[in-house]
Amino acid sequence: MNIDCLNYTLRLLTRKDYFSKELKMKLIEKGYNLDDIDEVITHLIKERFIDDESLIERKINYLQNKGWGEFKIYQYFMQRGVPKQFVENSLKNYLDNELEIKNIIKYSKKKKEFEKKVRYLISKGYRESLVLKILGKKEDEI
Repeated sequence: MNIDCLNYTLRLLTRKDYFSKELKMKLIEKGYNLDDIDEVITHLIKERFIDDESLIERKINYLQNKGWGEFKIYQYFMQRGVPKQFVENSLKNYLDNELEIKNIIKYSKKKKEFEKKVRYLISKGYRESLVLKILGKKEDEI
């Protein structure tokens, strides 16, 4: 195992949590060999220094508490290279639907006009159908 690669990876992980895919990209940018990178990442996953499942659960909770909707959270993970199927399954398992409804109600109070409320909430990543349902209007009434 490449000790320099391992030490660099551990140094990165002391500053912030990374998904395994993010770490791999950082190590490639740094110029490490792909075989060394795969070996280090596999070792760190076995030792539970890297845990994508736990990280995605924490991130979903954090982003949702920050007021982000499902679609915006989905885009966040896609930009970080997290596998699509993993993200979709995690959103099904960890997204708090009650909190999403509370957030829609909370953020809908920031705008007065109905159309502006809808646009604002959609821009925050909430599904249009859910926004319209909660605000009491049907899609064809807009």
